[in-house]
Formats: sequence, structure tokens, C-alpha cells
Amino acid sequence: MMATRALLRYAYLGLRGVALAPIAAVRRRSSLPRRCRKILLVRTDRIGDLVLSTPFLRNVRESFPGAEVTLLGNAFTRELLHGWELVDRILVIDRGAGAGVVRGLASEGYDLAVDMHYDYAFKTALLARQARARCSAGFDIGGRGALFDIPVPAHERKHFIQETFDILRALGLQPRPCPLEVKLSPQSRAAADGLLFREGVGDRYSVFHPGGFYAAQRWPAAEFARLADSTAQLGLTPVFIGGKEDDAIIREIARLLSEKAVFIPGQSIGVSAAVIARSSLFIGNNSGPLHIACALNIPSVSTMGPTDPVRFWPVSEHACVLRADGVRHISVEEMFTAAETALSSEIPGCRGTRGITCTTPCHDW
Repeated sequence: MMATRALLRYAYLGLRGVALAPIAAVRRRSSLPRRCRKILLVRTDRIGDLVLSTPFLRNVRESFPGAEVTLLGNAFTRELLHGWELVDRILVIDRGAGAGVVRGLASEGYDLAVDMHYDYAFKTALLARQARARCSAGFDIGGRGALFDIPVPAHERKHFIQETFDILRALGLQPRPCPLEVKLSPQSRAAADGLLFREGVGDRYSVFHPGGFYAAQRWPAAEFARLADSTAQLGLTPVFIGGKEDDAIIREIARLLSEKAVFIPGQSIGVSAAVIARSSLFIGNNSGPLHIACALNIPSVSTMGPTDPVRFWPVSEHACVLRADGVRHISVEEMFTAAETALSSEIPGCRGTRGITCTTPCHDW
């Protein structure tokens, strides 16, 4: 069944590319305008994708120091990037606020519009096109390249960050390797401090995030409960975070725990990030909060199942990853060993531990 779906999708994308080919013949330009004073970047997907895009945003800022950079994104984008010099403006299009924002794009006078999504869907490509910028760029997947002045080849399998750097190269720029970045507002930090104080959480605690976008990425609730009980014996209070979509698994974990733990799901991403920033250890699946922990240089232990290991490998000197074809095959014992390794600051040497591999820092690429 899956093979049939893949074949049908491949055929559809091929036909779509042929159908869109005539549009490519009327491209306006194939290089950047001499001066880019206003730039629009489109990044409307998930939290981890935004965090992994920060090296790209840093390069755009350095390559166009005098430009006004606008990022079209989701509501959480403001919590992670608001008031930061990486971007000058943030336009939010989710939660019913998108129609007016999209209608106003064409009147902004953008010199460059970039669709950052490595995808075959049309939605974000059309958003970039609606800006009517003097020049547009985006990945050429399934014929989408016909919608851009500068189509970016998308054939080589590589890490997410290097994918975004391919956009810069297509624009004639030389990207500079740099680390992930997350900035926490004073309001988020204060809210997190107050929340932890009210819950009686001291200086030493571990943050657990049992959620994940895809069900196949989520380690079982019973395993998280056993691991939380074990790490509590190390003197770390387990603190569980998550969104509304994680309520069911968090309730199941709470029912199975033997040791005391703190549950603070439903917080904004800014407050959750500030909770992670104060922690001694992050434990979770391969998802947005993991990449936030990496950006904040918090030691982390994470599972990785069917997630593409090339594209979404965590980027940090302080991360241990346990990978298996199915996350259920990762044992509590292996995760606990990784947690001890992370806490002892021996992560660079953890390759000798069964089932554990270490990440490569972005600046070493």
C-alpha cells in the first residue's frame, strides 16, 4: 500500500512539473537585485524547523546588513524571535489572522521573497509569489521551481541546516557556519521562574517532553515513567512539558509514576523554552523542544525512530541520541545510561556506549 502511494505521488509530481514548465519560461530575473532593501522570508511550519532555520536567518542578516527582514510565520515565531535583531518584523498567518496579512504582501514592495520550505506543497510557494517581489527563490520540488525566479535544486540528501544554506548559495552568497540560536524574552523567563517556584521545583531538575508530531516518533508512556523514576534517584526532579496534543500521554505517565514529578503542560512555547533553559537535562523525542534545548546548550538525551537521521539530527555538543528503526526498541536502561553520560559531561566520548551516538556541532560542519 505504501509503495503504491509513493509511486502515485511520484507520478503526480512528475506530471505537475511538466504542466508548470511553461510558467518557468516567463521568469523575470535569475539573479538578485543590486540592492535588497526589503526581504520576505516564509517559514510557516513547526517549532523545530524554525529553530533549525536560525543559522540561515543569521546569514541573511549578515549578508544584507541594511535590509528590513520580515519573517512570515506562526504565532510561536513571535515568542522565539520577537525583539531580536535576526528579523525586523514578524507577520503571523495562523489562527484566522492570515487572510489580511496575505492580501497586504503585494503592497510591501519586497525586493526578495524566499520560500524556505523543502517541500512539494504549493501553499508556501504561492505565499512567496503573492508578495510580488522583484526576485523570488525557493526549492524546485515537484515543479514548484516554476513559481520562483531562482529555483533551488533539491536532489541531494543532507541536514536541514545545509538545505537552507543551499538557498543562500543559489542566491550567490557564501553561507557562514554558525550555531543555533534561541532568544528568551524577560517575560518568558519571569513566567517560568514563577511557575517553577509555585510548583516547588529547585535548582536541579530534568525536563521531559514525551510528545512528537508523528505518533511513530513517540517513545511509550510507560518507558517515560520508568525513566523519570530512575532520574529522580539522581537528584533531579522530573518536570514534564507539552502542548495540548500531549495531554493523553502525560496523563498516562502521571498514572504510572512512582516518584514525585511536576507536570506543567499547556504553557506557551516561550515559557516552556525558559523552563528548559534552567534545567540540568532535557529528555524527549526528536521534536521542537529538543532542538530548543540544543540551541540553549542544555545536555539532552533523545530518541530517534523513523525520523530522517540525516535531515533532523540534533545539532549540539551536548546531545546524546538513541536511534532505532522503531522507538519502542529503545530500552529504559539505554536511556538512563545516556542520561548519566550527559550529566557527567562526557558526551563527546559517548560513542562507546551501546545504542548512543553523539551529534556534530554546526560550527564543525
